[in-house]
Amino acid sequence: MEALLHMPKKLKIPMNLLEWIDQHMFGTKEPCFKHKNKVIKITKDMVDKIFDFPGGTEPFVFSSDDPQVKAEVTELRNKYIDHRNKMPINKIEEVMLSDETEDGFIRSFTFYFLSSILCPASYCFGNTKFLYSLRDVSAIPSLDFGQLALDFTREESERHFEMIMNRPSVEEMNKSSYIGGCLPIWGIIYLDFVDFDVIDNHQSTVDYSLPRICHVKTEDFKYLALVDRNYESRKNYGVLPLRDISHTPYANVGPVNNAPDAAGVINSIPYVEVKNANSVPEALHENTSIDSKSPHIISEIPSSTAQVEADLKPKPEPHLKSEGSLQ
Repeated sequence: MEALLHMPKKLKIPMNLLEWIDQHMFGTKEPCFKHKNKVIKITKDMVDKIFDFPGGTEPFVFSSDDPQVKAEVTELRNKYIDHRNKMPINKIEEVMLSDETEDGFIRSFTFYFLSSILCPASYCFGNTKFLYSLRDVSAIPSLDFGQLALDFTREESERHFEMIMNRPSVEEMNKSSYIGGCLPIWGIIYLDFVDFDVIDNHQSTVDYSLPRICHVKTEDFKYLALVDRNYESRKNYGVLPLRDISHTPYANVGPVNNAPDAAGVINSIPYVEVKNANSVPEALHENTSIDSKSPHIISEIPSSTAQVEADLKPKPEPHLKSEGSLQ
């Protein structure tokens, strides 16, 4: 997970593009992008390759009935709370940068990353639920970060869609709203599948090296939004074809572990500018108001015309606020 220390200080994705991608994300169990006859099944392996996750398979645990475990989590939480008895992100960062132990830094950095980038929800606070899985630092590499990100972002997208559909009028449905989750994951995967080579003398400078989060640039998404836009419709994209997965960074390859070297990474911790929803998946809900944070192909020989799940349904434009960005 060394790549997390080398994330760009700022990565912005045009919000109209992210809205459109999220509008075409479907699936109740696995997220799937579908536009006309083009399909991308989003997998945990893709998320692992974006962030250089070690490919752990141990699910995150969000609670425990063991009094000793609860006491350990309470003790950890007390390190991050401020005078309001809350865990603001800046407090988590403060603890992380001042911790003189390796285990303490790793735990705080992982907590910071989960709360602000991978699973941002609302209110700019850390979520105590994550601390249950961060007690044992040696077990962190075995955790399934990729699946956590997929589940969280998919559930936030579905929750946001249902919230919009339950509004009483079209006017209310068209009002701006927030959504949680790491939406840039959707944007990066879509970027990597778009086939720029069909454009004569295209100007794309996308670096498809792994891990993806260390190599994608704001300029890549600006260019994508320019050439993939359907100018007959105000906020529609999807003009360019998709590449086969064998021609993407997500083809079967060995472990990544090749994040570029960078100086001063401790003093350049990235933070999230993505606006957020006001809810989190059921497993992450708190009974109190202190624990959530703001700031979502097919098989071995995939095809862009793969079969789609039967539960597809059209989504309204979600009208997210601001640009989606990691900053």
